[in-house]
Amino acid sequence: LWCNDQCEGCHTMAEEDAVAVVQPSVKCPTTPPPKCTTMSDCQCLSTGSYYYYVCGNLWCNEACEYCHTVPNKNAVAVVQPSVQCPTTPPAKCPTMSNCQCLNSGSFYFYK
Repeated sequence: LWCNDQCEGCHTMAEEDAVAVVQPSVKCPTTPPPKCTTMSDCQCLSTGSYYYYVCGNLWCNEACEYCHTVPNKNAVAVVQPSVQCPTTPPAKCPTMSNCQCLNSGSFYFYK
């Protein structure tokens, strides 16, 4: 199975020689990443091209890693999606056999 960054939207490859196209999710997942559950008041926000989390005064990427504060409430926080595989896979991955994260260079996905 080839899956997006949340181990959702999985599909098989029709042929071994086929190229698997797995686009990263732009919508907030139904289950937040494990690191978000350790922080207070996390909310997922979608920009339409990617999503991120605001946890209290921290702005975090889609894996709740690489968090930073916004010094001024009127400031605009920029949270770019990670292109690195997260240290902890999404909750759905451990339910699948031999789930491994692959980095495409501009986003990551799971196989």
